[in-house]
Amino acid sequence: MKQYTLHKQKINDFIKNLLKKHRVVAPVEKNGITTFTQVKKPDEIKLDFTNSKIPPKSIFFPQTETLFKFSNDKNIKLESPKNFEETVFFGIRPCDVKSLHILKNVFSGEYEDSLFLQKIKNTIFIGMTCVNPPINCFCTSVDGSPSATTGLDLLLTD
Repeated sequence: MKQYTLHKQKINDFIKNLLKKHRVVAPVEKNGITTFTQVKKPDEIKLDFTNSKIPPKSIFFPQTETLFKFSNDKNIKLESPKNFEETVFFGIRPCDVKSLHILKNVFSGEYEDSLFLQKIKNTIFIGMTCVNPPINCFCTSVDGSPSATTGLDLLLTD
């Protein structure tokens, strides 16, 4: 991975540029709980968090989702869901990206989950290193690290 410098003062401008062209999902704090959700403005994003209460995979596996539609009239018609729009996953931790890529291996096997794989393919992962990993950090247990780059398109560090 090549190294570039993005000064902290410019991070909001960077995010504004991402928002012009992409759906951006990032950590957001609400009522003291950090979760990953779609954002519309840079100031919604909370980058100084340890772990989210709900894992980032919830974006790829929502609680409800239309898998297909059909009509049962004269002309039986089966419709697949719309394409998952290109998404920037901003501020994700290296361990969370690792877990998504483990799932990718599972769902690209004999019984392929084409919808999940399309979502992963249409996602740009911009991670944040864990400068102060929490005591319950497990990333090294799954062959990762707080600053791993595997599966990330860009890794930011403080």
